[in-house]
Amino acid sequence: MDKFKEKNPLSLRERQVLRMLAQGEYSQISHNLNISINTVKFHVKNIKHKIQARNTNHAIHIANRNEII
Repeated sequence: MDKFKEKNPLSLRERQVLRMLAQGEYSQISHNLNISINTVKFHVKNIKHKIQARNTNHAIHIANRNEII
């Protein structure tokens, strides 16, 4: 998974969502970023796809290990 160290595949907003996801729930992220819960879910879906994560916890693990967030 070192492929993410040189080029970060996530947008700024996706990194914000992922960082907050490691600390809270979708509703908190939605409130803090002033976006809908559906938009949060959309970002999480894109994040998991881009970094090839099996689930949300795996995405957080990959992001921490590869210094994406």
